[in-house]
Amino acid sequence: MKNNVSSKILLSDEMEDMLNDADMKNLPDELFLQFGVDESESGIKFRRRLQDFLADNYDEVREAMEDGTGMSALKSNPIRKAYEQYLMEKMESEVDFMLPLNSLVVRSGMYDEIIGEMLDEGKIELFDRVYRVKMPHVSDWISQISSQNQRTAVRMRVEGNTLEECGSKMGNRSRQSVDQLIRSALRNKPALREDDYRYWFERYNMDREAFNTIFMKAETDCTYGYLVMVCGRRRGKKDVSEMFNDPLLTKRMYHGLRLYMTRDSVLIHGEDVPLRTSFIAECIARNEFADREGTIREFYNRYVQILKEKHIQDDKRLNKSLRAFEGIVDRMSWCLQKTGRIVRYCPIPADEVREFVSAMNLDQYRNIEMSTEKIFRDNAEMMKEYDIRDGYELHSFLRKNEKIWNGDNRYDISFSRMPNIRFGKSDRNRQVRDLMFRLAPVSLDELSRAYEDEYGVSPSTFRANMTDCISGYYDSKSFSYIIDQPALDASELVFMNERLEDDFYFTDDVVEMYTAEFGEEHADRLNSKSLKQLGFRMYSQYVIRDSYQSARAFFMHLLLADDVIDLRKLDARLGYQNEFNTVLQELRKDYSLLEYSDRKYMTFDYLKRLHPEVTKDDLRQYVDDALVHAEGIEYFTVRKLERAGFHSNLEGLNQSDWFFAGLIRNSGLVNYTKAMGGFIFRKGCRPTASKFLRHLTRDCEFDPDFGALSEKLSDEYGLLISEQKLFSQLKSIGFFGPGVRLENSDIIYRIVA
Repeated sequence: MKNNVSSKILLSDEMEDMLNDADMKNLPDELFLQFGVDESESGIKFRRRLQDFLADNYDEVREAMEDGTGMSALKSNPIRKAYEQYLMEKMESEVDFMLPLNSLVVRSGMYDEIIGEMLDEGKIELFDRVYRVKMPHVSDWISQISSQNQRTAVRMRVEGNTLEECGSKMGNRSRQSVDQLIRSALRNKPALREDDYRYWFERYNMDREAFNTIFMKAETDCTYGYLVMVCGRRRGKKDVSEMFNDPLLTKRMYHGLRLYMTRDSVLIHGEDVPLRTSFIAECIARNEFADREGTIREFYNRYVQILKEKHIQDDKRLNKSLRAFEGIVDRMSWCLQKTGRIVRYCPIPADEVREFVSAMNLDQYRNIEMSTEKIFRDNAEMMKEYDIRDGYELHSFLRKNEKIWNGDNRYDISFSRMPNIRFGKSDRNRQVRDLMFRLAPVSLDELSRAYEDEYGVSPSTFRANMTDCISGYYDSKSFSYIIDQPALDASELVFMNERLEDDFYFTDDVVEMYTAEFGEEHADRLNSKSLKQLGFRMYSQYVIRDSYQSARAFFMHLLLADDVIDLRKLDARLGYQNEFNTVLQELRKDYSLLEYSDRKYMTFDYLKRLHPEVTKDDLRQYVDDALVHAEGIEYFTVRKLERAGFHSNLEGLNQSDWFFAGLIRNSGLVNYTKAMGGFIFRKGCRPTASKFLRHLTRDCEFDPDFGALSEKLSDEYGLLISEQKLFSQLKSIGFFGPGVRLENSDIIYRIVA
C-alpha cells in the first residue's frame, strides 16, 4: 500500500445533483476525492455506503465542512468499518493502493487510526514497506497439525529431506507411506504466506541457491522446501534469467535476481555481466549498437573479441558458432532486425509492450495482408517515442514480443517474410482486384500508389509481384486497367444523393449506407463511375466531393477551416491516411498549424489575431536561438533550456511548454522523442526515454534514488513519470546495482553506471 498517488471517488448523478443543489460544490473536491477509492467492486461498495451516509447525515456533514472540521463528521463507526473493509479487500487482491499524502483521510488521522488498529489486531502486517493482509506461515500451520506423524513428515519434508530420508528417520516407513501422510496434511492446509511464491516457483526453474538469493531468504528458511512439497511436478521450466522480463518482478526481487545472476560474472563496459552468451551479447548491443545499426557478422565478431579480451574464450558455455550466436540473438526481444541481417539494440520494457501495441489499434485489421510499413507510417509519432525506425524494425518487434501482447490470441495474426503481416484469412489477389474494380479506370502508377496507401506495400514491390491477377484488365492503348463498371439505377441515385450531404466520407461508410437500404447483392455498383455521378471523386479508402481538386486540397481546408482544431475529435481513421498526415506535417513545418497541447492545434492566423506583432520569422528565430542555447546540452527540453537561462521575446505569448516544443520539433533540425508527458530533444542520434535516463544517471551529481530522480525530471526537465514506469525503464537498461538502503518509507535502489 503506497501513499503517494491520488485516486478519485466518483459520485452518482443523483448525489452530484444533491450536492450542487445544496450549494456544496466544494464537497467533492474536499471530501469525496480524499479516500483514494478506485472503481473496483470493493471501491463501488464503499462509495455506496459513503453516499448513503451523506444522504442521512446531510446537515452534520455540511456543518462540519463549514466550520473546517472536515473529516471529523465521517469518523463514524459505519464509515470507518466500511473503509477498513475496503482496505482489507484491496490488500487481499494484492494490488497497490494509492493514497494522497495531503488528503483529509490522512490529515485527519483516520487512516493512521485504522491502519494502527488493523496492525494491533493482527489483521495486517508491514513487509518491505508495504501493508498486506497477515497470513499464517508454514511454521504456524505445521505446529497446528493434530496428527504427530503428519506433523513430523511435513516438517522433515520442508527441511529439505527426500521422501526416502523422511521414511528412514520415521522408523523405516515406505516412501509411499510418507507421501500419504503429507497428502493428508495438505488437504487441510489453509492459505499460507509462503503461497505468495508459487507464481514464481511454478514458472521458473529455481534451485535452492537461486530461490534464497532472489527472495533474500536465509539458508535455514523452509520456504523452498515447502514449495517443493506443494508444487511437485508443477515446478517451472523457464530459466531464471527470463524473470527480468516478467512484469510482476518487484524492485526487491530485481535486486536479488541481479545478485544471483552476477555471482559468476565478467566486467564488460563497466558492468558486471553474467557468464552467459545472452547477457554478454546484450551488454555489447546496449553499449555499441544502440545508436547505430550493425550486421550480425559485425556483432558476432565483437562478441568473439570480447571473449578473447576477457580470457574466457575457452569457456564451453560461451564458445558459440556464428549460426548459434545468431539464433540466440534472434530470440532476444531487445534486438531489432531487418533485411541484410542488420541488427540494432532497442529495449522496450515488457510492461510497456502491451501499451505500445494497444495504441496501434490492430483490431481494425481483419482478413488482410499488409506491410508493417503502413502501421509504422500511420503511427509515426509513437514510433519516434519508442525509437522504432521503419516497418522492418516494427515487424521484428511485433514478432519477437507476440507472447506479451498477443498471449491470449486476441489477434489472429501471422508473420510472413519481412515486412509482411497477415490478419485472419487474407487473399492478396482479392485485395488487388477489389481495389482495381473500385478505382477503374486507373493507371498502374495510380493503382500502385493507392495500394501503398491502403496496404503499405511499396509501389515497386506491387508492380513487380502483384499485378498478374489483373493483367486481363489492362488496356495497352490507354495504359490503364479498365472494366465495365455497373451503374446505379435512378432510385439508387436519388437515395444516395439525399444521404451524401457532406464533402468527405470513408468508403466503408458509403457502402454501409447503400447496403443497409439495397442489400449487398449490388454493392459493386458503388465504384468510381457511380461516385462520379454523385459528385464525388473516389480514392482507395475514402471519397471526396469533386468541388475539391484533390484530396490534398480537402485536407488542407479541413485543417485550416477553424481557428482551433482538436484531432482527437475527428474520426480516428483519418490518422491512418497517408495524404492527411502529409498535409498535417506540411502545415506544421510551415508553422501554419501550431500544436499547443497534445493533438490540439491553433492556426497561425488565429495566433496572429491574438498577438499582431508575431511573425513566422519570429517563430523560426525562437528555434534558432533555442538550439544555439542548447549547445553543449546533450539532452534538453523546453524546461531545461529555461532552467539554463534561455529567454525569448515569445515569452509574452503565455503558451505552454508543449507549444514551444512543437516549434522545435517541426523545424526538422533536431531529433526528439515523446516521453513522460513531454518532448526530449537531442542533437545527433535519436533520443529515447531509456537513453535519456541512462545519460542522467551517469552524468548528474546526485544520488539517483527514485525520489530524487523523479523530482529532477519534474523540476529541471518538466517531465512526469510514475515510480513503476521509472523502475521499468531503468531495469531495461541494466542500471540497478547491488547497493540498497532504506529511506523515506521506500526501498531506494542505488543506480550504478
